[in-house]
Amino acid sequence: MEIDVESKKIVDIKKEVEEEALKFRKITTKEPCQKYFDPKEPADVNWNNKEVYIDALYQGYLDACRTIHWNSKANEDGKKLLKEKKEWDKKRDKKGSSLEEENPMREPLKTVAEELQEYFKENKEEENKETFNKKHTEWCESLIKDYSSYLDEKLTYGQAQKIINMAFKYLYCIFDAKEKLEEKKERFKYCHMPLDKFSLEWVKRYFKKGSVKSWSHMEKEDLENKEYGYNTYLKNIEEYCEQKYDGQISPLQLDFIVWPKMQKIMATEEFIKTFEEDDDKWVQKAIGCEKYDIGNMNEILEKRLIKIRPLICDSADSTIYKKK
Repeated sequence: MEIDVESKKIVDIKKEVEEEALKFRKITTKEPCQKYFDPKEPADVNWNNKEVYIDALYQGYLDACRTIHWNSKANEDGKKLLKEKKEWDKKRDKKGSSLEEENPMREPLKTVAEELQEYFKENKEEENKETFNKKHTEWCESLIKDYSSYLDEKLTYGQAQKIINMAFKYLYCIFDAKEKLEEKKERFKYCHMPLDKFSLEWVKRYFKKGSVKSWSHMEKEDLENKEYGYNTYLKNIEEYCEQKYDGQISPLQLDFIVWPKMQKIMATEEFIKTFEEDDDKWVQKAIGCEKYDIGNMNEILEKRLIKIRPLICDSADSTIYKKK
């Protein structure tokens, strides 16, 4: 999927980012970040509040946690943490959101939360892409180290980047929702795109990267078997933003556009695949030879929908309902 930037002005692209960021806020309906997007919620939001950074990181952790296997891979400290979490859940079920005790699963995130808090305190003039990328590596490695105290099998770089990058995405939205983003917007200038199923599929299709390994098993650097590492994807996406957007849109902002579009495209393709192949050679050729041909997708869908439209659209007095 190539985003048609030439037909848009930068101002239009920025507007699209704003619109998609707003949609993202609306679909964030779970704690801990949901409270920041509720206009009736008097959540304390300021750049020096450590809890905001822990909340953003924990929300990022929730996005990645299905790939982190605590039950079978937890060491003694990890098992203790899980036990504390179960006790916390029981208390929460009784008291609801009024429970003042902190969720114990936030503990491994506190060191990195302090580092992110410090990052937003620093002088923005000191930052450039190279220094940010160095800090990003340090945050990921710090997160991997902190989780190693709880997991026998350490966090992968792919899992760490997902938590860190999603945390920045939530922070962007949190401060935007509270109309404070402009105060520190320059600190998001070099933020990375979170790599997951949808963003990696976009990279695969646009940059012709061929087979792409799961984000949760990704390493930092390319492997000898030619599996691409995180830094290769990062470089490609950074160059894309420079060439297509003149560097005025960050990889993180680009994610607000890429992710929902790829989600819709892949959902449409899965819908098409649910139909059995028929004798229509054109459809078979279109799917087989032009798997990612978005331009022909309407025509492909129409041919598939012919099969089910009568079931849904025919009126009750249609012959399909009449007694034989």
